[in-house]
Amino acid sequence: MPSEPKIKPYKNYKAGGWEYSYELYDERTTIEGSPVDKGWATKGGLVIKDVSHNGYSFAKDIRVVSIWVFPRDTKKFKPKQFVLGAPDFIQQPIKEHTEPFNPNVSKQISAPENFSSYNTESALEVKWVTAKPLFIDGDNHSRHLTVTQTYIFTDYNSEPRHEPSGVLMAARLFPITTIKYDDEEDGYIDSVRIDYRLHLNLDGTLNYKVNEVFNKLIKNNPDRFKLKNFPNQAGVFKDFDSAKSIGYNAFDNKSIDSNVIFAAVEKPLLLEIDGMGLVNSLNKLDDNTSCWDNIHWWGYRGEGQPIISAPGAFHAIHLHWRWGILNQIVGSQFRSNVPLDVRNYDEKNKFIGGPLVYSSNWIQDVKFAITKNNETRTPNKFNSNLRDLSLENYSTLFNTNNSPEPKNIENADDLILWFSVESKKSTIITKTEKDNKGKETTSLKKVLASVSGKYFIQGMFFAHEPEPNPKNLKDLANDLLRGSTGAQYIPDTKPIILKKNKWKR
Repeated sequence: MPSEPKIKPYKNYKAGGWEYSYELYDERTTIEGSPVDKGWATKGGLVIKDVSHNGYSFAKDIRVVSIWVFPRDTKKFKPKQFVLGAPDFIQQPIKEHTEPFNPNVSKQISAPENFSSYNTESALEVKWVTAKPLFIDGDNHSRHLTVTQTYIFTDYNSEPRHEPSGVLMAARLFPITTIKYDDEEDGYIDSVRIDYRLHLNLDGTLNYKVNEVFNKLIKNNPDRFKLKNFPNQAGVFKDFDSAKSIGYNAFDNKSIDSNVIFAAVEKPLLLEIDGMGLVNSLNKLDDNTSCWDNIHWWGYRGEGQPIISAPGAFHAIHLHWRWGILNQIVGSQFRSNVPLDVRNYDEKNKFIGGPLVYSSNWIQDVKFAITKNNETRTPNKFNSNLRDLSLENYSTLFNTNNSPEPKNIENADDLILWFSVESKKSTIITKTEKDNKGKETTSLKKVLASVSGKYFIQGMFFAHEPEPNPKNLKDLANDLLRGSTGAQYIPDTKPIILKKNKWKR
C-alpha cells in the first residue's frame, strides 16, 4: 500500500486582521495514479482552516466538497461528480496562469461585479482543469472544465455598507468558485452545481471576553461542552417585499419590530434544516411558498443570556443571497444582476426577484442545510471520502441516508452549514396579465444564461461587536438597527415547528 504524501501546512498571519491556514503537498507524488507536484493544493482543492478575524473565531474549515455537471442529454449521459485536486483535476495547466501557485496574493484580486468596492486585504487563488473531457461520446467529446478557486478577505469597515443601514462594522470573506466552459453551444451541459461545506464556528462573546464566557459555560455545563468546537446557533430569515420592510417601532426602546421586517423567521433554529434559497433565481417555490433570503450564525452565549439581535446581529456571520426589494435601492451591493428585461417581463412579479447572482450565470438555484456535525459527514485527514459528502440529489445526504427526522439544535451544537449553488443554461419565465374583458392570461418565455461565471459572489460578512446598550447615547445609531434579542418564530410558532418535525421548511 503506497504511503500517504507529505503535506505542509501554511499560515497567513494577520493580513488585515484575518488569520487562516491551508495545506499543500510537500513532495512530488501520485494520487490515484495521477501525478501532482510539490506546492500543489491537496485533494479536495484549496481548503482554508482555523479562520479568525482580529482574534475572533470565524470557521474551522471552509471548502468545496464537490462539483456536479449535469448533462443535457440525460438518456446518453449521467451526471458527473468531480472532486477538486488529483485525480479529477490537474492544477494550473493553462497558458495564462503558468506562474507557480502563490498563496499570498495581496491587493491584486477584487470581489466581482457589485461587490468590487470592498477593499481586499489578502487573497488566495488556484486554477484547475479537468483531467479528461466532461462527456465522451464515441469519437466525439465535450470540452474540459476549468475551475478557479478564489478566497478574498476584506478589511473591517462600515463603508461600503454591508447592510442597508450602513451602521454595522464587518469584514467580508468571499469563497468564490469560477467556472469556465469554452463551448457553451456544443449541447453537452445543462447545469453546473457547486457544493460547499462550511464549518462555521464563532465564540460566544457578547459584552465579555472570550475566555470568560467560555470558562463560565464549561464550568456550568461540564457534560455539554466536551465538544471540540464552540457550540453555535443559527437562524433563517425571509424579508418582506413591501413598505413594511422599512418600518420600525420607535416607541419600543427604539428597537425595530421584527414583525414588520421579516415575512418569516426561525431564530434560533429549533431543528436541523434542509432549506431552499432560490429556484431559477426566484425567491418562491410557488404562489403560496417562498424561499429563505438569508442566514445568521452566532456563538452560544449561555442559558438565559440574550441571543443576537434581529435585525442587527452585531456579533455574527451574515449570509444574504437576496435582500428585500426596498433594501435593494440603497446600494449596488444589494441589487440583482438578473437582466433587466427578465426582471421587467411580468409587472406582477418584477419585485419578487433580487438574487445576488453573477451576470453571466444568473439562472441559479440556491439550496442549504444546517446540521449537527458528525463523523459520517466529516472530511477525513486525506480527503478521500469527499465523494460521500455530496450526492446527486442534494437533500438525500441529510434527510434520507442519515436521519429521516431532523435533530433538535435549539440549545446550540457543533453545526455545519452546507451551501449549494447551481447555474442553469435556461429557464421558463411567465407573464400574467388581464385582457380588456378582465380575463387572466399567462404567456411563457424561454430565457438563456451561461454556466460559465462566478458562484457564491456575495460571500459572508462577519461583525464582532457587542450588542448596543439602549441606555447608552453613544450607541444611538446602532440602536436604530438593533432588533429583538429574544427567540422569534414567524409565521409558524415554536410548537407548530416542533410538531411538524420536518427537514424542509
